[in-house]
Amino acid sequence: METVIKILLFLIIVLFLYWCYIKYANKQTAKRLSESIKNNITITPYNMNQFINLSKDIKNILLTIAIKYKHGDIINLLSNKKN
Repeated sequence: METVIKILLFLIIVLFLYWCYIKYANKQTAKRLSESIKNNITITPYNMNQFINLSKDIKNILLTIAIKYKHGDIINLLSNKKN
């Protein structure tokens, strides 16, 4: 029984660390893309994929930044109803 508790505790710790990593990675992605918007990024197919493959929360944050800096291409890309 003691080994089962140790294994369960180990799995919980590993899942918690993975969750922390995912949160950190999303925050870094949002930060990097917001800097790109501020620096007036040119939309290419590669950049377009970066903006399309995001969660809705991050898209909303980036949309407000794009509206603030009047970046029409990214506003259209992020506010597309299909996403």
